[in-house]
Amino acid sequence: MLPTLERNIIPNHYNTAFWVGFRLGEFLIHRYVFNTSNIVIYFDLGWLAELMLQGMSQRLTVNFEPDCLPEVVTRGARVLRVLLRNPKMKDWRITEEVVTNAATAEHRKGELAMKVLLEQRHEEVRITEDALVVVAANCIRGKEILELLLDQCDHQVHITEKVLEAAAGNLSHGREILGLILARPGEEVEVTENVLKEAAARR
Repeated sequence: MLPTLERNIIPNHYNTAFWVGFRLGEFLIHRYVFNTSNIVIYFDLGWLAELMLQGMSQRLTVNFEPDCLPEVVTRGARVLRVLLRNPKMKDWRITEEVVTNAATAEHRKGELAMKVLLEQRHEEVRITEDALVVVAANCIRGKEILELLLDQCDHQVHITEKVLEAAAGNLSHGREILGLILARPGEEVEVTENVLKEAAARR
């Protein structure tokens, strides 16, 4: 299997360009072929990330860098889990950008990535106002991500007017998100005039 894989995914090779172009359904964007790591991240190929990190192939080289994490979390959880479990990446920091990108990722990708971040690096995850704003505005999985944060990082979740406005403006799940916030014990939440205006504008 490994020789076949090497023929079809080595960087800057015709076979790689054809395969990636076919999967994307569009003409190839060069940066996704420039190195194998970009391909692994784009398609969230955790098994291939593991193979590369184990050094099982001389042609599929490892070039993961810490600054890839903001992109990794937008693609899902498989590669993220492999990277964070690897001893070589133990010094990689979970920045605010990484957390915020996970909160904005499409479909379930961000929710799954956030779970891995909390499982592997819970002590490094910082839930800022900006992160909560994007969670509250997330029309796909915002409710689920907020539930996860309230369950595992409740002491870091501070609801501000900006967060409430973002929730009120969420056309898909704003009501459910506001319900979670207002039902939360132990913290008083002030519903301001701006929040009410935002909610009224979205009705």
